[in-house]
Amino acid sequence: MKPCPSCQSDQFKKATLVHAEGQSVTVGVGAGISGGGLGVGVGRGVTKSLVAETCAPPKKPEPKLFGDTPMWLALVAFIPPMIGFAAAGSLANASYIWVVWTCLGFAYLGWKSWKPFKENEARHVHALAEYDKNFMCLRCGTLSQPIE
Repeated sequence: MKPCPSCQSDQFKKATLVHAEGQSVTVGVGAGISGGGLGVGVGRGVTKSLVAETCAPPKKPEPKLFGDTPMWLALVAFIPPMIGFAAAGSLANASYIWVVWTCLGFAYLGWKSWKPFKENEARHVHALAEYDKNFMCLRCGTLSQPIE
């Protein structure tokens, strides 16, 4: 195990353990009677120390709708078919080209929404694996990966 890069100490604690030790869950229950009525309340709270927040696992990023597709591309996918459907008077009278165009537009936007979701999932799994290697120095509080 390598020493701490900041203070050269060899005393470490795993970051996941520091995070778990710094959290506390509180549950409160209350009941009351007033004017012929009965009231009951239950509350739950989680508190974290600043050290626990420092050692918190990475949060999963939320994927953007349609990924990185520019809005103009989404408009190109749907505005021409809408004009074609309006000109035809109904969907049944519309040319097959507009129906195919619309189906391809939906398929493309669905793919562009699914792909970033899967990429975010993979990035998050990798970030959690890296987080699991972190240790906190007990002398100075530096997070590092002393084991290689």
